Amino acid sequence: MPEPLRRRTSGNRDRAPQEVHDLAGRCAGAEHLGDPPRLQLLRVVLRDRPADDDEDVVRAVLAQPLDDPRHEGHVRPGENRDPHRIRVFLDRGLDDLLWGLVEAGVDDLHSCVPERPGDDLGAAVVTVQSGLGDHYSDLPVRHVGQNTAVRLIVIGSSPAWPNPGSAHSGYMLEADGSRVLLDCGPGVLGRLREAETWPHVDAIVITHFHLDHWGDLVPWVWGSFYLATDGPVPKPELWVQPGGMAYLASLGERLGFPDMFERTFHLSEYAPDTPFRVGELEVTPTRVPHYMLQTYAFRVESEGRVLAYSGDSAPSAELVQAARDADLFVCEATLLRGELDGEPRGHLSLEEAIEAFEASGARRLLVTHRPCELPAPDGYELAYDGLELDV
Repeated sequence: MPEPLRRRTSGNRDRAPQEVHDLAGRCAGAEHLGDPPRLQLLRVVLRDRPADDDEDVVRAVLAQPLDDPRHEGHVRPGENRDPHRIRVFLDRGLDDLLWGLVEAGVDDLHSCVPERPGDDLGAAVVTVQSGLGDHYSDLPVRHVGQNTAVRLIVIGSSPAWPNPGSAHSGYMLEADGSRVLLDCGPGVLGRLREAETWPHVDAIVITHFHLDHWGDLVPWVWGSFYLATDGPVPKPELWVQPGGMAYLASLGERLGFPDMFERTFHLSEYAPDTPFRVGELEVTPTRVPHYMLQTYAFRVESEGRVLAYSGDSAPSAELVQAARDADLFVCEATLLRGELDGEPRGHLSLEEAIEAFEASGARRLLVTHRPCELPAPDGYELAYDGLELDV
């Protein structure tokens, strides 16, 4: 008997005889141990026979034909192994495990061996049959490289004061190559620059002129001016509320020069309840109450998918309508309780955000603009910087 096999089986000498007979009896009728030599080999492994007879049993098994790895083909760069001849561990029965006692190496797991080191480092090895996923057909699947209708990336999610390590409001929407940034509060530009030297976006759309929703437009101007000395810098559209262009010009007079924003962005003003289009995304602004400031919620649509974004809002029928039947409702929840707000109202508590969500008939709620000092929502998702969702 080969010494390696003797060493591997010697540890089973003390197994209880009745347990051995039970195991062998269960296996005797199994399809994968249908021939006597393999059943006898099982008894060798379990030490249920005199050791003197081991050599005859092993020789009988080894006399059966085996695949000779010397006749296997080679895998060259860019080629896949033959999926029909690969034996997967999950499918290995007791028969395979017994053969593994007398077959050394790993080539029984693959139909080919590499001709040179690294030649088999390629893409897919086994083609998975589509039927394998039928039991889980109700689960959402996003394939690598596949475009979904709308994708949300949370760039910043803080309230009016920053949560530790978090940027202020900034929500990137992507749809078939189009990129629109909803709000651009302090810290958003820096977050975007973590992924690329300078952000490439088609448009920035501002809900209102509280600093935590637009403040990084100013460093966007200065950075664009500086980088322009080395070549062209992307000039995105900038959509603001009615009267917003004049407001930006007045800010420019205080911060640098009147046309600083106009030189950096293609400026436009949206109109209430009037859709405008940026690439594959259609945006509809709806005015919502936010203290005494002109403020808008956005409804964004693409390929039948709908995202609603509250901006900052008090409880209102207008907010509910903006989120009507949306696939995803991104809603602020700044307050601990509604009665702690000022008059007129300007923000939502978590309970009020949930009430607006339920009244709108939206399918999914993402709570945002939530101070870290307050409890997280129970049963609902909480936005955080870097979160990515398919709408």
